[in-house]
Amino acid sequence: MESNNNKMKIFINRLAHLIAILLLCISCSTEDDLDDLFVGKTWYMTGATINGNVMNSDIKNLYSSGESAYYIFFSTNTFQAVLSNNKSFSGTWTADGKEKTIQLTISKGASNMGSYDTNLYSIIKKITSYKGDANAMILMQDENNYIRFSTSR
Repeated sequence: MESNNNKMKIFINRLAHLIAILLLCISCSTEDDLDDLFVGKTWYMTGATINGNVMNSDIKNLYSSGESAYYIFFSTNTFQAVLSNNKSFSGTWTADGKEKTIQLTISKGASNMGSYDTNLYSIIKKITSYKGDANAMILMQDENNYIRFSTSR
């Protein structure tokens, strides 16, 4: 009888350790929920860095002067974006939540853009990764070229 009790205690102890390890593995997942981050959300541009030059005040000036908002709206696998003066473009997107990579493929491009919009458009076409959460996001071409977004202006 003593032997059965010891075997039961060992079994319960090992089972508890196994459950703890499984819970630890599940809670340590670093893969982002792409639907939560992107799908159905409008991301407003709040700043940009172009060729290493921070352009935050330029964005704030556009919004305060009554210019239309710069934004990207993500649907499942597609996106629509607007630059100044309602210059729009759209396409498809794919992302990897574990590697935090993203690719935008533009199918309908914007035209007749000013130099600022052209620079932003160029970065967007070359975006390779993202950082952020459900409220703030950085879409990056590289460390010197990226655009900051927020779910509010």
